[in-house]
Formats: sequence, structure tokens, C-alpha cells
Amino acid sequence: MKPSAEPAAPYRMATIARLTAFSPQRLRAWERRYELLRPKRGPGGHRLYGRNDLRVLRAIRQLLDAGRSIGEINDIGRDQLLGMALPTAVSSDRVEAWTQGIVEAALGMDERTLQDTLDDAFASLEPEQAIERVVLAAQRRIGSLWSQGQCSIASEHMATGILVFRLRGLVEVEESQAAAGAPHALCACIPGERHELGLLAIAYSLARRGVRITMLGADVPFADLYKACALVELRAILLSVSSRSLFEASKAELLEFRQHLDPSTAVVLGGSGAPPSDPELQASSVTLVPSEQPPGEAARSLLEGFGIPSRPRSARAE
Repeated sequence: MKPSAEPAAPYRMATIARLTAFSPQRLRAWERRYELLRPKRGPGGHRLYGRNDLRVLRAIRQLLDAGRSIGEINDIGRDQLLGMALPTAVSSDRVEAWTQGIVEAALGMDERTLQDTLDDAFASLEPEQAIERVVLAAQRRIGSLWSQGQCSIASEHMATGILVFRLRGLVEVEESQAAAGAPHALCACIPGERHELGLLAIAYSLARRGVRITMLGADVPFADLYKACALVELRAILLSVSSRSLFEASKAELLEFRQHLDPSTAVVLGGSGAPPSDPELQASSVTLVPSEQPPGEAARSLLEGFGIPSRPRSARAE
């Protein structure tokens, strides 16, 4: 796989200038005069540009090259520019190349190539599509090879660590933009469950739609989970399990946990180990997410079920 020429967002000033060929001086001037760019500030005060800023700047470049002035382009508006700059369709062959590239990099313990392949996929696809079509697909393939004895534990752990780190970063970026008073969801794996990638995928899709996310991660005891719930006001708790036997072993604790929570707090269980249906869980108002449902679709369904309006894309800050 050819290494990507485009790193993952967020971008510092020097990176965004290199990717767009606009000087830092011009970018600062446009930020003062117009409302087209919305960089955040890092801990040291430096600018951090998002993927949408990059897309806006590429649209600006196209229009400037066509003879339009920056004043005219500003009148078009950021939302229209984003529409012009949407990524083109990506072929299934290219998606397969990214997926298999991640698998091969994992098998070869080639961390650099794995990171480059992820950068390439996220630079070419919307994040939810990159997660669903590449990240989760590659993880399933690696898991299958591991179960067949064709992938070492070391390779699986290396790949999973990189993929989890990437998704956690995406969740943190979106979560940092949550509006004051936004609905709050807590995400955790049930006791004994150490696979959090699927949970992170849904957490990202919820965060992208305006939900504030707190990630507790893998293997959280119900007693500690209950203590965490008592400290924050929650709209929902998302739990994940990848093994049916682990679900059965934890079911009684889950039902007891649900019983002691405020009835207005939704409890959601997903993952390949969650049953497609369960009368006891249904009677206790535990929502089950089908394991085959894409993360974005699952997030939309959950928001509708909870009566939480999805934040419009055009209203999202970067």
C-alpha cells in the first residue's frame, strides 16, 4: 500500500498550509476577516484545523483558480463550500485494499504501514464510512485469522491498540465540541470484556450527533459502573459484550444493575455477544443493538428511541 500523503486531523498551521498551499499569513488574515475557517486552540494556544476546514480550503482553492475573489467566496458561505468539497466516491476495490493492507500490516507487525493505511482511508472517506468499511472490517478479519491460528496474539494486540487509539482520538475531538446541556452517555465494556472497538464506533457516531460521551473502556465491574453513574447525570449507558458465554455469565448482574438505576436512564447492550432478543432484558427496559447494524445507523436509531434530537451537521463546530 502506498503511504498516504495526508495525515489525520486535527492539523496544525504548518500542516494545513502544506496541504493547501496557502501561507500561514493568508490563513490568519482570512480567519480575522471571514467566517469560513473554524480552528480550535490546542493546549499551547496553537491553532488546530479540522477535516472540514481542509475541505473548505480546497473548495476555496478551486474557486480562486476559476477567477472568483475571496470576498465572493465568503458570500457563498461555509456550508455551501463544504458541499462542493465533499469527497468523491471511493471504489470497493480501494476499500478492500485498505482493509487488506491493515490486515497484512498487522500480520507483519508493520506499525508504520498500518498507520499510513489508516491515514489514507480517513483522508478519502467520511469518518463513519472509514470506521465501518475499513476499521471494523479489518478488525473482524484479524479476529477470524487469530481464531484460526493464523494471526499471533502479538499481531492482534498491536493492530487493536492502534485502531482503538485512532477511534478514541476521534471520540475525544467530537466530545470536546459537545454543547452545554447536551445529553450525556457513558460507554463501557461489561466485566471481563476487553474488546472496545465496536463500542467506540457507536460512541463516535453518537458524539458526532451532539451527544456528550464518557468512555470507561474495557472490563468495568458493575459496582464501579454504578458508582460512576451516581456521579454524573446521564441520559444513556452503552455496554458492550463480544462473547455470548460472557453475556450469560453477566446477565444476572446486568439485570440487577438496571433495577437500581433511574428508570429515565436508558441502558443499551450491543456487540456480537449480545442476544438478538431476550424477554428478561426487554422487561427490564434494556435496549439491544443488533451486532450487524452499522454504527451510524445504530446511533440514529438510539437517538430516535431516546427522543434525543440529532445535532444538525451544519451546526457542528470543529
